[in-house]
Amino acid sequence: MSNIHCFCNLSPKAIADLIANAKQRVLYAAPSLTLEIASALAGRFETLKSQCQIILDYNEQLFRLGYGFNDAVDLLIEQKVPVRKQPNLRLGCLIVDDSGWAFAQLPMAVESQDSLEAINAIALGEDQILQICKALEAKGGDPHPIKNDHSDQPGSTGDPKDYPQVGISVTTLAAQEVKSVSQALKENPPQGFDLQRKVRVYQSHLQFVDVSLEGGRVQQRRIPLSKELKSVLFSAASKVEQRFNANYRLVDGATSSVLDEINKDLTELLDASAPSLGKRLGRVLLRSNRRHFDDELAKLRARLEAYRTSEKQKLQDAIEKSLSDLAETLAPMIRDRPPKYLQARCSEVTLDIARDYLLDQLRKSAPSADVLMKGLQLHCTYKDVTWEMLNDKEYQTRIRKEFPYAEWLKPFHEEIAAGSKRH
Repeated sequence: MSNIHCFCNLSPKAIADLIANAKQRVLYAAPSLTLEIASALAGRFETLKSQCQIILDYNEQLFRLGYGFNDAVDLLIEQKVPVRKQPNLRLGCLIVDDSGWAFAQLPMAVESQDSLEAINAIALGEDQILQICKALEAKGGDPHPIKNDHSDQPGSTGDPKDYPQVGISVTTLAAQEVKSVSQALKENPPQGFDLQRKVRVYQSHLQFVDVSLEGGRVQQRRIPLSKELKSVLFSAASKVEQRFNANYRLVDGATSSVLDEINKDLTELLDASAPSLGKRLGRVLLRSNRRHFDDELAKLRARLEAYRTSEKQKLQDAIEKSLSDLAETLAPMIRDRPPKYLQARCSEVTLDIARDYLLDQLRKSAPSADVLMKGLQLHCTYKDVTWEMLNDKEYQTRIRKEFPYAEWLKPFHEEIAAGSKRH
């Protein structure tokens, strides 16, 4: 062990090479494994038999994250190589003859396991190797991992001996379980891991953002006339004329200068901070600008709130005037041709009664200023980049055009989805 560095890189290929050259024993314990490691283990098992031990955390989700491949486990099962199953195993351990390493298995959805730059292993000393071998050969103990931190419990000193020991399971992985997981992965295969890594890079830098000002066109709001009113007011009109006269503009007048200014500032903010990739794709925002963007939206929302407070009564007065004007205009028609409902409730339909009746009916259809102002909202929705989006040719073209100076984007200027690998 003296010629072995303490910290080192232990890639799947290096592990497979070490196993293939084992003379006395092999012990491999890790979340999962690759095909090259499985092939080396199957080859050494023919010679070493019980001195070749394999312990895995067999879990469908591990394969979706890229800790290994189910095909590799399937190869061991087909070769009748026994595999022990230890749930929630996250640390890797490799012992070959008199040498040993503790290593971290890199999930391929985050980083390639073939990276020669990753320092993912620590060489073990002779005493550590002996203790690990004894622990893995033990037949007792609790096979479940420790769930709680006991450092804050009464009587705990923080000494490692105070923590409950975890026994490694001796349960053999069943072929039927492997078959079931194989079928699940076949029906819903994991995404290519290189593409997942690219998605993560994009997600760390970009977000889609959808911003809309709802309810800002109060002056264009119309109210529908009731069926009873339409039958009286347009009884002599054709069906086409009825369709053109079935609703009424709620308030009249020019749009609010305050809302116009808010809309203008919102448009400027979006154009400056969240460039559009086109109507279909929408706008994207650099995550590094997210805080500034949220702050500016908060200012716009505050201005909207101030507008709602100051203009609500003015709007309600405008609505009342509009409805009164309409009732005044239509009252003679109701007086001359009163609906059956009104005829049944007064002996004579006067102009004042007709006007009051119309106001009652119109108020039932018209929203109040309070309702309209509550509907005046600035909405903002963020969405992450997906791997489906990275496959979109228009998205790739637009991103390169809008972010030509982004250093993080340069490695992905090639066709992103081409050559996506599963291994």
